[in-house]
Amino acid sequence: MLSLAFSNRYEVLLETLLARLADEQPGPFGQREIVVPSAALRRSVELAVADREGVAANLRFSYLAQWLWSQIGKVIAVDEASPFAPAQLAWRIFGLFGERGEQAEGGWTSGHPRLARYLAGADAPMRFDLATRAARVLDHYLTYRPRWLAEWSAGRPVAGLADDARADEAWQAELWRRLTAELGARSEHPAATFFRAIEDAGVALPGALPQLPASVHVFCLPAMPPLYRDVLRALAAWVEVRLYVLNPCREYWFEIVEPRRLAWLVGRQQDLYFETGNRLLAAWGRQTQSHVDLLFEGDGAAEVDDSLFVPAAGDTLLARLQNAVLDLVDPEPGSVALADDDRSVEVHVCHSLTRELEVLQDRLLALFAAPDAPRPDEILVVTPDLEAAAPLIEAVFGTAPPARRIPWTITGLGHTRTNPVARVLAVALALAAGRFPASRVFELLQLAPVAQRFGLDGADLEQVHDWLREAGVRWGLDAAQRGRLGLPALERHSLADGLHRLFLAYALGDGDDGAEEDDGAGVGGVLFGGRIGAANPEGGDAQTLGRLARYVDLLQWLEAAASRTHDADGWRALLVELLDRLIPPTAEWADDLRAVRAAIAELHANIAAGGVRIPLPLALVHRALTDVLDDPARGGVPGGAVTFSAMTTLRALPYRVVCAIGLDDGAFPGVERPVEFDLMARHPARGDRQRRDDERNLFLDLLLAARERLHLSYAGRSTRDNSEKPPSVLVDELLDYAARATAADPRNPASLAAARRRLTVIHPLQAFSRHYFLAEPGQDPRLASFNAEYCEALRHRANVAGGARLGASACHAGVDDALALPSADEADDCDQPDDGMQLPFFSAPLPAPGAEWRDVGLDRLIRFFRNPSRFLLRERLGLTLPGGDEELDDDEPFLPDWRGRQALADRLLPALLAGRRRDDVRALALAGGEFP
Repeated sequence: MLSLAFSNRYEVLLETLLARLADEQPGPFGQREIVVPSAALRRSVELAVADREGVAANLRFSYLAQWLWSQIGKVIAVDEASPFAPAQLAWRIFGLFGERGEQAEGGWTSGHPRLARYLAGADAPMRFDLATRAARVLDHYLTYRPRWLAEWSAGRPVAGLADDARADEAWQAELWRRLTAELGARSEHPAATFFRAIEDAGVALPGALPQLPASVHVFCLPAMPPLYRDVLRALAAWVEVRLYVLNPCREYWFEIVEPRRLAWLVGRQQDLYFETGNRLLAAWGRQTQSHVDLLFEGDGAAEVDDSLFVPAAGDTLLARLQNAVLDLVDPEPGSVALADDDRSVEVHVCHSLTRELEVLQDRLLALFAAPDAPRPDEILVVTPDLEAAAPLIEAVFGTAPPARRIPWTITGLGHTRTNPVARVLAVALALAAGRFPASRVFELLQLAPVAQRFGLDGADLEQVHDWLREAGVRWGLDAAQRGRLGLPALERHSLADGLHRLFLAYALGDGDDGAEEDDGAGVGGVLFGGRIGAANPEGGDAQTLGRLARYVDLLQWLEAAASRTHDADGWRALLVELLDRLIPPTAEWADDLRAVRAAIAELHANIAAGGVRIPLPLALVHRALTDVLDDPARGGVPGGAVTFSAMTTLRALPYRVVCAIGLDDGAFPGVERPVEFDLMARHPARGDRQRRDDERNLFLDLLLAARERLHLSYAGRSTRDNSEKPPSVLVDELLDYAARATAADPRNPASLAAARRRLTVIHPLQAFSRHYFLAEPGQDPRLASFNAEYCEALRHRANVAGGARLGASACHAGVDDALALPSADEADDCDQPDDGMQLPFFSAPLPAPGAEWRDVGLDRLIRFFRNPSRFLLRERLGLTLPGGDEELDDDEPFLPDWRGRQALADRLLPALLAGRRRDDVRALALAGGEFP
C-alpha cells in the first residue's frame, strides 16, 4: 500500500512519523526503515526519536536510491552497489574514452567527429571531467528517461528529438550500448528486470517476500524521479510504503501558473482550468507542484490517509505571506498594515559580504537582547557560496570579543576544509604536482599534523620561515627536479641550495674565532664551494635544522614517487604511505585519519569497479580524490549553535529565525547551465529537476521554514562609488509582492517605493559609521551597532575635539544598552571635516633630549636617516610598532630588492675596506643569491 501524509509544517509530519514508529514493534533485532533526503533530516529524526523513546534504536536510515537498489537485490540478482552510480560509471566511461591516440586509430569515437576532436586534444584530467559529466547525464536518463535508454539498447533513435541533437544522441547511444555490454546488463536496466519479475510473479514471489521489510517511511523528499516512484509503487504490493510530503498549500493548486504564463495561454485560448492562485507559489513552487501531482498519476497512485495543515500564528507580514500561500490567495493590495515593530521580513543592503556578516551579527545580538529571545540553535544562516563565505564568517564571528560572542558553527563544508588530515593530503598532492614554491612548501610544514610529525613548535616554525627567506629559497627541490619540469637545471634559489647554505653557516660558525679570513663580515665573508652561509644557525638550532632537512627529504621522496604513473593499487599504497609519513600516530588525529583513509578506499573501489586498469597520472588522482573528500552529498547537520550552511544542506528544517546572506544578482539563482550535450535540458518534461525551478523552490522553502523572522541581505552598493547593484531576482520579486500588499496606495508608484523602503535597511560602507551610534533626524532607527569599541572611539574623538559629549548609554559593554543612542543635538557630525577635530599627533612638546643625545654615533645617525619616523618612535618614545610576517617569495629575483641590496652591502663593504681582490669580491657578490 502506498499512502501519503500531507502537511505544510515539518513539525506535524515529524509528529506523525514518531507516532507511527512508536506503533511498530520490530523486536530487539528488527529495524524500522526510514528513507531521508539528507544527513540533516536524519539527525533531526534521530534526536526526535531519542527524545520521545529515550533512545534512538532499531532505526535504519537510507537514501532513496540506496534503499531501492537494496530492495531490487532482494528480488533479482544484482551487485551489492549499483554499477550505474555516477561515481563508478564515470571511471568506466573514462576507460571507454581511451587514450588520446586511439581516435586516430579507428576507435569507436572516430565515428563521432565532435567527440573525437575533443578527446584527441584532451589529457587525462580533461577526459575524466567529460566522463564525470557524461555519467551524471546518463544517471539522469536512468531515473527520468528510462524509455530513451531502452530505445538505444534496441538500436533505435529516440523519436521527437530535434535535428541538432542527433549528433549528441548518436555518441551517447553508442556509449550506453558499450556500457551495458561491459556490465553484462544485456539490453536493460536492472529496474526493468525487477519490474518484469514482479509482474511475472503476481502476488506470490517465492523466496523474496520474507526478505522485504514490512514497511518503510519515506520522509520529506523534495522531489522523486519517475523511476524511483515506479519502483516504490511496485514494492507497495508487498511493503507498506508511507510517504510524508511537505505541501505548502491545502487547496488544489496543481493548475496554477504565473500571471505572464496565464496571459500567454489566454492569447492561445488554452487557459481552460488554469488560474493564478498565489503568485509566489505559482512562480517558485513548480518543483513541489510536479512532485506532489505526479504521486497521484498512473496505476498504483498514492492515497492520502493523513493531512493536517496549520496556519502561521500571529499577524506579522511573514505570517500573512505564509498563510496566503497556504490558502492559495494573494493578499489584497494595501490590505496589510505593518506594525511599527514588525521586522519579520527584512532585506539588508550592504557593500560586501563581510559587511553583511557584521550587520547579521548586530541583528542577532539585538534579537538575543529582546524579550522571548531565540536560542542560538533556533537560528539558521544560509548562503549560496559557503566555501567563499567560510573564512569571512570565521573573521567576523570567530574574533568577536566576549561581550559580542555568539555560539556558531559551519556545517556542510568539504573535508579538505574541515578535516586537518584531508587538508594535509590535498596540499601535499598539489605541491607534488607543481614546482614546489617556497610559500607552499612552508604552508604544508606549518599545518598542525605535519609540524607535530616533525617535532616543530611555533617558535621553530618562525625560525624555519626566517631561514628559508634569508637563504634565498624561492622554488624547486634541486637542479634535477627543475630539469624534469623542462626548465634550466640550476640549483640557485632551490631548497637544496638553501639547505646547503644553512648547513654551511652552521658548520663555519659566526666567524669570530680570530681566523685570518675573518674580516668583520662573519659567515657572510667566507666562501666555500661557491656558496656563502646564510641565517647563521648555531648551537641548539641543529635539531630544528635537522628536522627541516628530514622534511625536505620527504618532499624529494614524494616528488619522485608522484611523478610516476600508478594503477589504482599503486596509488592507494602511495597515498597511505604518504599519510603515514606526514601524520603522527597519535589519538589526536585518529578520527580524521580514519575518514581520509576511508575516502582513499572509496576512490580505489570506484576505480576498480569502473574497470580501469591503466596507470593514472597524479593530476587525475588528485582531482578524483578531492571530489570524494568534498562530496556535497555528505551534507551537513544542525548543531547546538547558530548554524551556517549552504542553501540546500538543511532544506525543509524549520527555524525561528532564517537568514539568507549573499543574495546578489547572479549568485542565487545561479547562472550555471546544463552541459551542452544534455538531451533532457533540450527536451524537458514535467517532473524533471531543473536548476532554475529547484533554486526558486528552495527560496520558497526558506520563506516557509522561518517561524518568526526572515532576514535577507545582499551586496547592493559598490565599494568604489556607492552605486546601486541589483539583488537576486527572487529578493526583488519578494519585495514587489510584499510592497504591493503593504503600500498605503498600491496604485501610486511613490507609495509602492515607500513600502519597499520600509522593508529595506540600507547600511553605511563602514561598521564604524556615525549613523550606527548617533540618532539624527531622518535616519533609519533600525541602524544600530553593538560594537562598544567603535562607540567608545567615536565618543572619545568628539570629547577631545570639544564637541558635545556622547552619553555613556551609547557605548556599552553588553547587549542590554545597545539601542540607547544619543539624540542628534547631543553630538556633532563627527564624519564632517572640522579643523577642530584634526588633532595633532603630540598634544604637548617633547621634553628636551638628555645628555646621552649630545654624542651621536654613526649607527644612530644611519638609523635616523634610514627612517626618521621609526627612529622617533623607537628611540625617543620607546614604541615598536608590530609588523606582519614577511611572505616567502616564490620567484627568483632578477633585480635585487631593498633587503637584497642591504644584505649585499653588509657583505661587500667589509671586504672592500679590507682590500680583498676584485675576483674575490665578485665571487662574494654572486654567492649570496641576490642576483639570478
